[in-house]
Amino acid sequence: MDTNKPRFVSRHRFWLVVAAFLLAQLLLWFVLFQRFWFAEKASSSVYLYFIYGQRIASGLVPYRDFYLEYPPVVAPVFCLPYLLSGPDYGRYFYWYEIETLVFSAGITIMLSLAVRQYSRSLKTLAAVLLTYVLCVAATGSLVQVRFDLMIGFMVVASLVLYLHGRPLVAWSFLGIGAMLKLVPLLLAPLYLISDHRRGRRGWVGPAVMGATSLLIALPFLLTAPAGLARSFLDQSSRPVQLESTWALPFLWARQLLAVPVRTEFTHGSDNIISSHTGVISLLSAVLLLAALAWGYYEFYLVSRDAGGGPAAAGGRMELVRFAAVALLTFILLGKVFSPQYVIWLLPLIPLVTGAGRRWVAGLFAGALLLTQYEFPYRYPKLVQMQGFMVGTVTLRDLLLAAMLVVLLAPWKLKRKPIERKPDAYF
Repeated sequence: MDTNKPRFVSRHRFWLVVAAFLLAQLLLWFVLFQRFWFAEKASSSVYLYFIYGQRIASGLVPYRDFYLEYPPVVAPVFCLPYLLSGPDYGRYFYWYEIETLVFSAGITIMLSLAVRQYSRSLKTLAAVLLTYVLCVAATGSLVQVRFDLMIGFMVVASLVLYLHGRPLVAWSFLGIGAMLKLVPLLLAPLYLISDHRRGRRGWVGPAVMGATSLLIALPFLLTAPAGLARSFLDQSSRPVQLESTWALPFLWARQLLAVPVRTEFTHGSDNIISSHTGVISLLSAVLLLAALAWGYYEFYLVSRDAGGGPAAAGGRMELVRFAAVALLTFILLGKVFSPQYVIWLLPLIPLVTGAGRRWVAGLFAGALLLTQYEFPYRYPKLVQMQGFMVGTVTLRDLLLAAMLVVLLAPWKLKRKPIERKPDAYF
């Protein structure tokens, strides 16, 4: 009997399923998002990306010759569509949409490889990819007009590489991601804990991550260190943003108690202006750090009972769950909650396992639809602080908070610990 034939057929069916969902995303990008309800793209940042790409293509050096508000990895992301389109903005927009589609396809492939780590079932693969595609559809064309899908790709690629036993490459992806936006660094404490449980040398991974980031930043450190530092510091110095969880007390105080609250457009967003926003900014930072530390500690406790199966905590599917916890905590408790931040979670939620996975997916889908309802269609009404839109954002945040509670619930299976030899880097 030829044992290779069943394996070939299995691989063939696996990639057929993946190809089907890649085709589904092609239809999303160029049919649903172009012709139907999600087609609104007026509130995009693509024109700003076009200007940056034009300047870079003309030979100007970011941070030295012009101010670039983002870290350096965005430079090739913004420049590549311009090299393909030239000075025609319409063509640039088209190529930028294709670029985001390529990253979404990359996420699909990474999700598929992650599924193969713990299941050979085509039904499981289809369920994971269907969850991802439906969540992308619920997010709408926002995925096409921001670069946050690229952040999501860096996060899931790093996780999948880590799950596949490539920790150094996974750490290097965190280094690349940090030069796109600092968000991927939220995974670093999880990797450190998991490395410790596996008997790896704890300094090696962070050293690789730091060296990768330094290699990317070095040309700009030599030419414009102040401009490069400003691209990071300006983001951290942003005030309380209108759509953040921390803005809700001010919005409701205005609605119910007629407390004077106004908004002001700075740092590329509408922000709350009040006599107490300074205190709230400090409080948000303290509580955010405390909540993140608690989440990492929970992972540390869970990882003590790590076994060798797919649901084991010490670096397999529990790592995915706590990665989602870390990102969601940052989104909910940060003083800035731009609508596109929900995109960071798109690759992680489909991979969540356990008895509460359907609740997580359902709550997330509801939050995505409310986000799409609020931005960009009715965002001006939120800026005017109309009661219905304040209630919409409040409901969105409550759904995400409930999702965080479900993610932190003890759904993990009890397994007998399996002795493992240290999994060294070298």
